[in-house]
Amino acid sequence: MSKGRNKKKNKANLSLQQVVITPPAGMSSDEMQHVITMAIVESEEIKERKKQEQKEAERKEWREAIGYKEYNDKCKLWRDIKTFWNDIVCLFRVCFVRKKHIKGDRVSFNMMKMLLCKSFDLIKICLNILTAIFILYIPMQYIIPSLTVLAWHQSVLLGAYGLLTFMFSRMFRIASIEVEKIEDRNYLFGLFASVASIVSIVIAIIAIVKGG
Repeated sequence: MSKGRNKKKNKANLSLQQVVITPPAGMSSDEMQHVITMAIVESEEIKERKKQEQKEAERKEWREAIGYKEYNDKCKLWRDIKTFWNDIVCLFRVCFVRKKHIKGDRVSFNMMKMLLCKSFDLIKICLNILTAIFILYIPMQYIIPSLTVLAWHQSVLLGAYGLLTFMFSRMFRIASIEVEKIEDRNYLFGLFASVASIVSIVIAIIAIVKGG
């Protein structure tokens, strides 16, 4: 048993030993290190280029499968009309696209992006409406007799609330634009799960409050 353990230790020690590479004659160790570094960088660039080429080929195949077309040679009005009609045709053909053309997670990825963008846009619209109510109430309380006239410090506080909701609406606008530009699938999946968890917690709290 001890011999076996000693053999394992010796193998581990050998694997941890530093490998010494002797550079060719006339080349210093720094030059050798530079050559190795450049080779690694070039290899990574080639891998990234192949990945982009494969992604572009899949994108082209998908567009051909759903009948997507571009009309850059047409005038703006005619191009918009034909593009709108082509979008409808593509949407219909997506429902019946063949299994062999479905690769990766393009649809699920874009659906999550769309849901997140629309959720952030909805929150932004609600906050904009709330901002308008807060800000417009200040002058309207002196114009419409049915409205309660607030004290000056309450009006200032209402204006501060309006400014705060406006700032939050701008943040959700930026978040929506950022989601549209996300390419990292892992980050998008994590963000979607986080937002879904927050929505579930809010719904649960509302249900508890109403039930109580």
